[in-house]
Amino acid sequence: MQSNVAIVYGEAWRVEGDEYFGIIPFKNGSKAVLSWKIEQKEGEEWYDFVERSMKDSLEAITGKDLEKKTSAVVRSKIYYHFKFAVE
Repeated sequence: MQSNVAIVYGEAWRVEGDEYFGIIPFKNGSKAVLSWKIEQKEGEEWYDFVERSMKDSLEAITGKDLEKKTSAVVRSKIYYHFKFAVE
């Protein structure tokens, strides 16, 4: 896929009605906050950065595994917010 849009920041939110919370409660009673920031490395070509930003964002989301660690009720309230940059 060829794109000129990079993901430079992301975070997970739990949304309930018109309120949102950065803390996600797990089934086991613990809690987590998920956010990440991706910066272009010195000398990195823009399209390489775009590709890495997508891979790193996917790894951040799947690595935390929020969907498996939360109850069905909480899982249905998780939304992801991304900040993008264009060359």
